[in-house]
Amino acid sequence: MNLYTIRDRAEYDLLFDGVRDEKAVGESSVFYLYYPGTAKRMHEAYPGARIIIMLRNPVDRAFSAYMHLVRDEREHLPFRESLAKEDERIAGSFEPLWYYRAVGLYASQVQRYFDVFGPDRVKVIIFEEFSRNPVAAVREVCTFLGVSSDFTPDTSIRHNESGVPKSRAIYNFISKPHGIKEIVKPLLPRVSVSGLATK
Repeated sequence: MNLYTIRDRAEYDLLFDGVRDEKAVGESSVFYLYYPGTAKRMHEAYPGARIIIMLRNPVDRAFSAYMHLVRDEREHLPFRESLAKEDERIAGSFEPLWYYRAVGLYASQVQRYFDVFGPDRVKVIIFEEFSRNPVAAVREVCTFLGVSSDFTPDTSIRHNESGVPKSRAIYNFISKPHGIKEIVKPLLPRVSVSGLATK
């Protein structure tokens, strides 16, 4: 199974293969909001779904996307020059992670989900508000999903941080496929790739 893109319904359903009696299950993608036809296809497959949208300050989001690509050695231009290349990259069908400005034009993107699912089935969270009080935000989401909020979530772990790796060699070894890594992995302690990046 491709860990990054799933285009087959049977493969997608395998994501939920372990589901038994859970009251709510879900998954996420940073690109669902951007692609115009996604909301309609989701509704056709799961009309009762509840949608959670997290929006970040579009300038911060753009630079974060840029730094992710720099971290992974996919973006080699300075930020200003990369912005100037955006239309060319869109025309060249680059993935939306490269669309630093376009992905941050949220109004029409969010409206599609309100139009398709209805406002009672869509919850919008502002990332900066979530960052200030993540426990309260998680509890609000639980209430929205109709599951218990009677617990204190662990919000201490930061996932998928961008930034330039402190050690490019170690980062590449951990984050990219490598035959030797598979042999020695059982012998090594678990390491968070995000912990190898500087902000």
